[in-house]
Amino acid sequence: MNKEKGNIIIWLIVIVGIAWGVYYFLNNEKWDLFYYPDGCSTCSDKWIIKRGFDTLYLCRAEADLLKSKSDTQETDDYICGLNCKVKDSVSVCEKNQK
Repeated sequence: MNKEKGNIIIWLIVIVGIAWGVYYFLNNEKWDLFYYPDGCSTCSDKWIIKRGFDTLYLCRAEADLLKSKSDTQETDDYICGLNCKVKDSVSVCEKNQK
């Protein structure tokens, strides 16, 4: 009976490991941060763009960090974009979130 339990535990570990691996390698989410000091989304010379965050949470955390160091915290704004590609000098994202 103990051997059967051991085999079940091993199979569960293998299945969970495979599921995690599939998720990890197929999850192609990359989030880019577009930070707008003074909230000016048309002032491209002032933008701060940081690319390649693995999660929306990490993108938002970076925006919060930038905002905490800013002299214009009240008016600063940002957007996190999912899987953005640059096309004709413009970033086009699958989805944008705050």
